[in-house]
This record gives sequence, C-alpha cells and structure tokens, in this order.
Amino acid sequence: MFQPNWWFFVAIVGHVKRLEDDVIELKERDVRLSKENEVLRKQNAVIMEQLSLVMTDIRTLKQEHENLKRQMRTFKKTSIFNKSNGNMSLPFDAFDKRQLTETPVHRVAFLAALTREVSLGYHQQVEFDKIITNEGRAYSSSDGHFIAPYRGLYLLSTTLFNTEGHTLPMEIVRNGIQLAAMFLDNDDYNMASQTVLVVLQQGDRLWVRRFRDSGSANLDATPTQLYNTFSGVLLYEM
Repeated sequence: MFQPNWWFFVAIVGHVKRLEDDVIELKERDVRLSKENEVLRKQNAVIMEQLSLVMTDIRTLKQEHENLKRQMRTFKKTSIFNKSNGNMSLPFDAFDKRQLTETPVHRVAFLAALTREVSLGYHQQVEFDKIITNEGRAYSSSDGHFIAPYRGLYLLSTTLFNTEGHTLPMEIVRNGIQLAAMFLDNDDYNMASQTVLVVLQQGDRLWVRRFRDSGSANLDATPTQLYNTFSGVLLYEM
C-alpha cells in the first residue's frame, strides 16, 4: 500500500500554487484583453463615423460633378465654336447685360446710437450722437439726418426707449413726410421699433422725430446703455 511521504505533499502544494498563479494570470490577461477590445471597439466606431462622412463627401462630389456636366452641356448648346482655332464664345444674350458694365458698387451702411437722456419738443429730431458704423459717410450726428447718396433700395430701422412717465409718439420721415410711426406709452419704461424698406432718390433725407405734442417726452439713455439706435443700409442701386 502506497504511503505518501512529506515530500509528496510538498510537491502537491507547489503544483496547486502554480495552478492558482496561472489562474490569476489568465484572469488578468482576460481583463487586459477586455480593455483592449473596448478600445478597439471605440476606435472602430470612430473609423466607421469617419468613413460615413467620407462617403457623404463622395456623394456630394458626385452630385457636384453631375451638375457641372449639365452646366457644361448647357454652355455648349448656347455657345458658338470657332472651328478654325477651337475657341468658344458666348452670344451676347447669354450674359446678364448688367454684368457687362463696369459700374462700381457703392457701399452705404450706418448705425448710430443715443448716449444721453434727451427731452424732445414737437417735431424735434433725435440726434443719435454715437456713430458706430458710417460706411459711405451718409449719416450726420450733428442733426441726426441720413442723406441717400445714391438712388436705390434701402432698409432703415430705429429702436427707441422712453423714460418712465413720458409719452412719445415718434416717426421715421423722408423729407419731412412720415414713412412709419411708433408710440411709447408713459405707464412704464417702454421700447418700440420700426423698419422700413423704401426706394430713395439721391439726396433724400431721413430722420427720426417726435410728431405730436403729448406733454413731457424724454428718451432714456446713457453712454453704456445704448437703447436708442438708428440704422440703415443700401441693398442695391437702381
């Protein structure tokens, strides 16, 4: 009958210890592999997203290519070829005639604001004293007038803010004739605005003024609180 001795038990214990170490190492390796797999999964998601963007760009480029091909076919149909030298010229009607002129483009735009409280009398204009933008130098802060330097379509706007307890009937006028009106009640601090889209002749004057006598009429403003503004821009000449 086999009688295990002390060395046998020592060998068994050593073998079990090695097996336990192998199991621990395998678990740690499994954890590392799981982490690496998660990183790879995220990288794959990023790559797939980038690939999707690339495919979208390719589709867009293909569409643009097709559009260019259609434009070229149209171009050839409306063109006249010189067979002697292979050059191409367009008939005059294929151009927008306005593009053949070399009329300079004039830029006109302004924005001005009020920096102090003012009390307005009947038909007194608002002199927006802080000029923020004045491309074309068509606005004057000395009298609050904008003078159209060119005939064209203009967009003009004003925003006004009254002092509490003051009633202000206000208007935008062209050469003294009302284009738009607004009313600020005296029950509280109130704000009103108007915007006009109008064809102006060269030399037309526009300004903002009080148009009816209704008692005290103050606009509220400070240098750091630019509630009241007057602005305009030339959209295109005519």
